[in-house]
Amino acid sequence: MPEIKNNFLRSKMNKDLDARLVPNGEYRDALGININQSEGADVGALEVVLGNEEVFSLANSDMRFIGRFDDSINNVIYLFATDHTGSSEAPPSSTHQILRFVQGSSVPEILVEGYFLNFSQDNIITGISLLETQLFFTDNRNQPRVIDVTNALGYYTKEEHISVAKFAPYKSISKSYKFIF
Repeated sequence: MPEIKNNFLRSKMNKDLDARLVPNGEYRDALGININQSEGADVGALEVVLGNEEVFSLANSDMRFIGRFDDSINNVIYLFATDHTGSSEAPPSSTHQILRFVQGSSVPEILVEGYFLNFSQDNIITGISLLETQLFFTDNRNQPRVIDVTNALGYYTKEEHISVAKFAPYKSISKSYKFIF
C-alpha cells in the first residue's frame, strides 16, 4: 500500500475538490485548530487548540461530543452531545444535549435536552454561528436550527421551537368587514 506524505506549505484548505484530487500542500479538513482572528500580522494564521485537560465528563458513558463552538468574547464553550448512533430517527430513550460551559467553572449548564434534537454521532455539527444571543447550528441531518442561549433548560421542548424554518400558514389571512347602512 502506498504511503501518502503531504506537507502543508501552501496552508490552504480546499473543500472544493474531491479528497483524492487535493494537491500536495493543501488539505481537505482540519480538527483541533483555530484560525487566529487578531488584528496583527498573523491574522488568519492557524493555531493549535489546547485541550489536554479534562474539565468535566458526561454523565452517560455512551455520550460523545459531536460539535463545539468557542465564544472567546464571553469565555464560553457551547457543546453538542448525544448517545445516539446511526441514520435512523432518534428514539425517545436516547439522550441529546446542548451544553454551555463557562471557562473556570467545573460543571456545564444544560441549555436544551431532548430526543427531538435528533442528533447522531455519525453527523458531526460543523456549521455553528453565534449572533448576539442566537446560536445557529446545523448537522447536515436535520434542518437548520437556532436557540437563544439566554433561555433556561425547559424553554425548548419541541422541534418547532428550535427550527429556523417555520411552518407556513395553511390559510391565507382574511379580514371580515361589517358594513352598516
